[in-house]
Amino acid sequence: TSGVYLQASAVVEMTSGDLLDRSAPGVYPGGEFTVWADLANSVDISEMHLIVNLDFLDLGRSQDPATGVLLGHATIGLAKKWTFHRLALWTGIKAGFSYYLYSETALKTQQDQEIAAAHLGFGGDAFLGLEVKLIKHLGLFVQLAGRVFSNPIDWLKSSHMETGGQACAGLLVDF
Repeated sequence: TSGVYLQASAVVEMTSGDLLDRSAPGVYPGGEFTVWADLANSVDISEMHLIVNLDFLDLGRSQDPATGVLLGHATIGLAKKWTFHRLALWTGIKAGFSYYLYSETALKTQQDQEIAAAHLGFGGDAFLGLEVKLIKHLGLFVQLAGRVFSNPIDWLKSSHMETGGQACAGLLVDF
C-alpha cells in the first residue's frame, strides 16, 4: 500500500452539559472523515501516522431538535498503529479548532443572536481505535475518544466547555 488511508464513520458525542443551553448532558449524532498518511519513512517509526480529521455534529436543541445548529471540528495529529494479521490497534492525539454554524431558524431570541456571534473554539482529542480487515484494502473500525474543546458560548454566558467522549464506527480504506 502507499501508506494513505481514508476513514469515514458515523459519530456520537456525549458531553458533560448541553452545548447550547446546558440543561442536561448532551448527546449529538454526526459524521467524520479522516485522512491518514504513513510517516514511517520520515520518522523511522513503523506505522506512525499524520492524521487530518473533519467531523460534524448536529446539536439541535433539547426543546426544538429542528433548529439546525451544526458543530464542526478540524484537527491534525499523530497516531501510532500496531497491526496483528487482520487486526489493527491504534492510539493518538489530535488538536485543532471547532466552529459553530447556526441556521436562521436557530436565532429566535436576542440572546440566541448574541450567542450566534460566537463561532470558534479550540481543543483536542485523545483516542483509541480497533480495525478488522475485511479484504485486502478495506476494514471496519471502532474508535473511542476523549475530547476537550473550548466553547465560544462560554465567553457570553456562564456555561461549560465541550468535554466528553466520542464513539465512532465506520470504514477504513487503504491505498
